[in-house]
Amino acid sequence: MPYNEAVCLQAAGPLRPTYCNVPGWAQAVLYLASIVAIGLFAYGIARHVLTWHAGQGPTPSRNRGHVRARFKAFAAYALGQKATWRKPFPGLFHSGLFYGFVLLFIGTVLATVDYDVGVVAFGALGLEGGRFLEGTFYLIYEAILDAAGAVFLLGLLLGGIRRYVVKPHRVIGAWDVIIWSLVLINATGFLVEGLRLTFAPVPHGSWSWLGYGLSRWFMYLGIPPDAAVSAHLWLWLVHMVLSLGFIAAIPFSNAVHMIATPANLVMRPFEPRPIGAGAALQPIDIEAAESFGAGRLVDFGWKQRLGFDACTRCGRCEVLCPAYMAGTALNPKQIIVSLSNALRGELERPIAIDAEGAVVVGNGLLVTPGALFACTTCMACVEECPALIEIVDDIVDMRRYLTLTEGALPGTSGGTLRNMGTSGNPWGYPQEQRTAWTDGLDVTFAAPGEHYEVLYWVGCSGSYDQRNQKISRAMVRLLNAAGVRWALMRDERCTCESARRLGEEYLYQTATGANIATVGQYTFDRVVCHCPHCFNTLANEWPQFGGELTVIHHTQLLRELLDGGRLKVAPSALERVTFHDSCYLGRYNREFDAPRDALRAAGVTVVDPPRARENGLCCGGGGGKMWFESPAVNDVQIIRLEELMGTKPDVVGVACPFCLTMLDSARSTLAADVKIMDVAEVLAAALDGMPSG
Repeated sequence: MPYNEAVCLQAAGPLRPTYCNVPGWAQAVLYLASIVAIGLFAYGIARHVLTWHAGQGPTPSRNRGHVRARFKAFAAYALGQKATWRKPFPGLFHSGLFYGFVLLFIGTVLATVDYDVGVVAFGALGLEGGRFLEGTFYLIYEAILDAAGAVFLLGLLLGGIRRYVVKPHRVIGAWDVIIWSLVLINATGFLVEGLRLTFAPVPHGSWSWLGYGLSRWFMYLGIPPDAAVSAHLWLWLVHMVLSLGFIAAIPFSNAVHMIATPANLVMRPFEPRPIGAGAALQPIDIEAAESFGAGRLVDFGWKQRLGFDACTRCGRCEVLCPAYMAGTALNPKQIIVSLSNALRGELERPIAIDAEGAVVVGNGLLVTPGALFACTTCMACVEECPALIEIVDDIVDMRRYLTLTEGALPGTSGGTLRNMGTSGNPWGYPQEQRTAWTDGLDVTFAAPGEHYEVLYWVGCSGSYDQRNQKISRAMVRLLNAAGVRWALMRDERCTCESARRLGEEYLYQTATGANIATVGQYTFDRVVCHCPHCFNTLANEWPQFGGELTVIHHTQLLRELLDGGRLKVAPSALERVTFHDSCYLGRYNREFDAPRDALRAAGVTVVDPPRARENGLCCGGGGGKMWFESPAVNDVQIIRLEELMGTKPDVVGVACPFCLTMLDSARSTLAADVKIMDVAEVLAAALDGMPSG
């Protein structure tokens, strides 16, 4: 026989037949090719790391520390594929690919250690008995690896069906060559095993159950042993070239996400919340900064650049983006993919990257203002992204460049921001009118030296907008009915949260400093906000500037007062309320239950629309979109209200003045027969049913 019978037939019992039918010259080629492949892999990864770290700035504090949490995140998201399983079918095939690949990789490492250490290294030292892939352990090893290969092939099959039969638009542009190379690697591996068991059958061959099945088929076809021997060697060589070629190609293709995605997951922010970073945008040192925002690739920080390479091109962000859904110029996937492709262009000069760099943000450039300013900053993209790329932060950084460097604010938002700066509100109304809504109400205005249980931050919409003033009046009634010692400020001014999301960091920081000084005059236990945008700003962003407060959303306070028996309401006349989750209360701050619990306390049946809680659809008013319009095929608020109306509600319940304004506008446009009410309004109406005395 032209092959090593002792090795192939495992004469001494079950033992991994390393280099069965592989001559010395082929073994030498394997070792040489392995060195080249590993060297290319290391070189390619090093280039990526250098390119990532060519970005601006040190590691932000939110990407440091929390070691235990980072290990848990790696276990949940990388090993457990948590984010991938949010979509069952992609989760199924991707998990098959992942777990199959990991097991096959572990098997390859064990085989390498078994022979190259147990035979070669031990032999060089004059030692024996270094092998462990023998006996029962080896048989179990073979059965598991065949199962892993089968799972891997199944994952590839399902992925192929999705890509070439189902053909969802969001996966267009993915790297098909990766899929086909993995198919060939796995298929040739099983064929090699089947051919070996054809010309060198062993009593325990059925433990390699998939390869054994192939060998039975080959025998049935009548393939001569000599032909099987020859085919085995050449397929072994093909399998070797494909496998090592894939390893070498990882850093030079989209497969680099196999490295970048776990790294991005581990280095994700853990402050101030465990998912994403948008709850607290990173501040700019206005006095020291030489440039504002990100207009060039070099302006992005290293963590952002790592995120670009972590993109898997899955398109989930595209599908869930309300701006893309509405037909605006924004496609979040396309932005990240474009930046990733541009970043890879820097790999040609990873050590001496041009310090100036070409501008990539602007009209006719890589990322256009129309796309950036269509974003509602709802965080649906970050919530859904299996790599947890901080897309919203990237968009805001590019907005900062346009706003602070180019002065390119969208639509009428420039006038709105000027009003915020000069008049302290978006409409430019006089400051003395801020509390005009309190006429005829039992209201206490905060005074220095007095202690209050609650300081009520009303916000601009609740102070000036006639429709949203009803929320403020409802809150006054509820606070008084619960016997809360509370007050509001005459000198409250706009937080300029919308300005910050539009990129006007200077205006935001100026307003924040003034507001923190104003609030510091008063003594209170907590601040309550009925606007989630104000709530998020005071709770998560003011601490960046020394404003450490205990902040609570009005639905959280109302639930607390109801549960504690301080606030009592009669059963509401309303029967069915569909609740719409505010992005800045829900996804940003993970509060989904308080508004629902408060509504149920009034005897209301709360219904969730198809997209609810962390998967809720934005109203279209966040990210400064309240103050200007982007060209769109259909308005986001129209899409959302039509979805809400599908649940046949008596009332659409909200917990945000922006949501109320946007959905009420949609109600008028659609002439829909439904009320849009804040949770506080529903509870205040239930007060009217309470017995007097």
